[in-house]
Amino acid sequence: MSTANSCFDIITTATTVAAAFPSAIANRTFLVTGVSPTGIGSATALALAQHSPKLLIFSGRKQEPVSEVIAQIHSTHPKVLCRWLPLDLSSPSSVRSAASSLLQDPTISAIDVLINNAGTGSQPTRTVSAGFKDIEIQFATNHLGHFLLTRLLLPKLLASAADGLGMTRIINLSSNGHKYSPIRFSDLNWTKPDDDLPPPERPNRIFINERRMAEQQAAAPNDTSPTPHADAENESKHYVPMGAYGQSKTANLLFTVALNRHLLSQGICSFAVHPGVIRTSLFRNLGNEEEQDEIFRRLRKEWKTLDQGAATTLVAALDPKLDPTTGGDDGSVGYYLSDCQVMPGGCAEWAKNEDMAERLWEMSKELVKE
Repeated sequence: MSTANSCFDIITTATTVAAAFPSAIANRTFLVTGVSPTGIGSATALALAQHSPKLLIFSGRKQEPVSEVIAQIHSTHPKVLCRWLPLDLSSPSSVRSAASSLLQDPTISAIDVLINNAGTGSQPTRTVSAGFKDIEIQFATNHLGHFLLTRLLLPKLLASAADGLGMTRIINLSSNGHKYSPIRFSDLNWTKPDDDLPPPERPNRIFINERRMAEQQAAAPNDTSPTPHADAENESKHYVPMGAYGQSKTANLLFTVALNRHLLSQGICSFAVHPGVIRTSLFRNLGNEEEQDEIFRRLRKEWKTLDQGAATTLVAALDPKLDPTTGGDDGSVGYYLSDCQVMPGGCAEWAKNEDMAERLWEMSKELVKE
């Protein structure tokens, strides 16, 4: 079980990946959600633009950030067709409007690759989405918005799959942060204490506390014996920011499992990726850049550039050798990638369980009424 380029690794860039698969880009249509100059969506866009795509569609809540990326593309590749798609993933009405505009556009016969790139990071306090039945905002944005968009755009994706080439793909940006928490089917909004949840729904306190301690030590580097977070006892009973983020990333993985189960036979395959640690707006709640550097030094993690952070996304989107149905003896699964390769050791059991994936699929259909 491998990719077409075993030499690709943690420092490989999206530019390099795109150059390795130009025929998988040329004359094809890509939709990338959440494109802005400071995120990996921009690096994804810039790499794709170098190899003559038919059309690049970039979603964003505001036009200005997307327009900056398009201007950057046109400064070197003026003939590449680009389009801004107004989209707020936390609003089902916005998602439906965006999908409708694409479905009704006769100039877009098919969407070949959908990259569900947009996302929101750890929210310090519980916030809910008004649009999705007051669901916790990270779950609503990172999962439900993309779930609804993907389902609505299936006619365009199936039109692409009709060519029989097997290169129609749906890419979901997950994270190793999925290991913070499974799906709390009985408490999506994190209102109950851990002890009130069934054991399979409880968050991973070991991972969460490691992250919390690193944040405390970064904020107070001279404190050699940091104490538990002042709100640790309360958080163990109620909302945990990193846990809620982890739940949404688990949902991205389970969505990938369900998509393959439902669509693989129709010529569409799905992959989830862990892009790595990139300094984007997702980390804006962790302090200034110096504090962020210290947190990740203590977690023994290195920052990637935007171009490096987008590389695994493009391996998942373009590599013809990938097969989501494969698996390894180490627990790895063919649909989960990191550092441009199939993720060694795979993902947490709760993020690849097919029964859980189907349960999430059905629950999501009910929540979005689709």
